[in-house]
Amino acid sequence: MGNYTSGPPKSSGGNPIPAAWTDDPLVQDVTPIKKTHIVELRACLEALDGHYHVFNGNNSNAELPDVSVAWAESNAQLIVDETPPKAAHTNEVINFIKAFNGHYHYVPAYSINSNAFAPGFAFEDDPVTALVTWIKALAHEQLRSHLESLAGHTHIVCCECECTCTCTCTCTCTCTCTCQEQCCSECDCGD
Repeated sequence: MGNYTSGPPKSSGGNPIPAAWTDDPLVQDVTPIKKTHIVELRACLEALDGHYHVFNGNNSNAELPDVSVAWAESNAQLIVDETPPKAAHTNEVINFIKAFNGHYHYVPAYSINSNAFAPGFAFEDDPVTALVTWIKALAHEQLRSHLESLAGHTHIVCCECECTCTCTCTCTCTCTCTCQEQCCSECDCGD
């Protein structure tokens, strides 16, 4: 089998993950806050919910652990010029981005899990605190950047039985090479 790198994620409906933004880039103290800004972030996360990847023509299962995206207030409840920006809206987005950090996929055709996608996202404001945290273009741009990363991420599957490695360690023990998530480990000295 060998190693296979997946293509970018596809929504459960088979479509690419949307990561297009209105008012790009946002400019602090210039770009007005709009409902569409939070709705676009949500749309990207909703498309990632249940996403899969294709490895050499073989579909993976949905993400593991399962990330079920849902909102305390629906997009329809966010009324233009009535609903103020809320810390809860941004915190939901942050928490779902965090939930996708470390996810992986089972690939039935190879009977193996992919490597984990774990970029270790960091956030300008986490958590966002009502009446304390200022609304910042930089923080919102950061959320967009993290979602672009998720919308284009890939995974790797590797078959242990066909992985070959060259040991380069200098220890005197016997090198045991095994295929791991992204690459082969070099040595197991049993220390």
